[in-house]
Amino acid sequence: MNYQKHYEKIINRGKSRTLEGYKERHHIIPRCMGGSDEVENLVDLTPEEHFVCHQLLVKIFPNNSKLICAAWMMSHNPNGKRRRNKTYGWLKRLNSERDISEETRKKLSEAGKGKTRSDETRMKISIARIGYKVSEETREKQRNKKLSEETKQKISEAHLGRPSHRKGKVLTEDQKQKMRKPKSTTEKMKKPKSEEHKQKLREAFSDPKIREELSLRNKGKPVSEERKMKQSIAMRGRSSHRKGIPMSEESKRKLSETQKARLAKNATNLV
Repeated sequence: MNYQKHYEKIINRGKSRTLEGYKERHHIIPRCMGGSDEVENLVDLTPEEHFVCHQLLVKIFPNNSKLICAAWMMSHNPNGKRRRNKTYGWLKRLNSERDISEETRKKLSEAGKGKTRSDETRMKISIARIGYKVSEETREKQRNKKLSEETKQKISEAHLGRPSHRKGKVLTEDQKQKMRKPKSTTEKMKKPKSEEHKQKLREAFSDPKIREELSLRNKGKPVSEERKMKQSIAMRGRSSHRKGIPMSEESKRKLSETQKARLAKNATNLV
């Protein structure tokens, strides 16, 4: 049997339609084989199709232990009893319609604190959450959640020595372009600042220690002509941030040396 042909047939069918109701997202090239989370590598399938696709992947790549583990978890219940694609689909749909109260969620959260999960348990949780949808209300709560300094420290210590989750993954050209894009040009930075925010910035930059730290941080960094021009245009009509602040003798000497060097350079260029 040509397992690759059957696999591609299910994938092509999934890409050419729009599913209504419960569906599961499948990685066409599995993540354990270098597949990305990009839209081109994702397809929505019914739970039955998803089940069959994982069985076919094991047939196509019989030596991949991670694919075997994923297929095993999907085809067996927690008691080790075997189930077929129809049973799997029915259970997943039933689970998606289940409504868990906040009290139950809190109890489950408390029960899991401090426990170290094995790779097998992690795989089970991952498979169980396939197709699970997070409400906008929950997303908003997660965005606005503020972590204490103690929690931040614990998270930092827990990640020490761990390899990056992106290790070995190949970046697409689009991802590389986004990473190259300077943060100052993002939409977040373009938003107008409130008067309170502006005042905080003024107070921060009036601190000599902060100015010195920024100066050392940027020392030696090359500045493009385009950026110099932008800075020059942005500063036109503004009063100097140093207005009213007396200069130290060392600062005067450095400024004098810079101006002399600039004049000498201009004279050389004229000759």
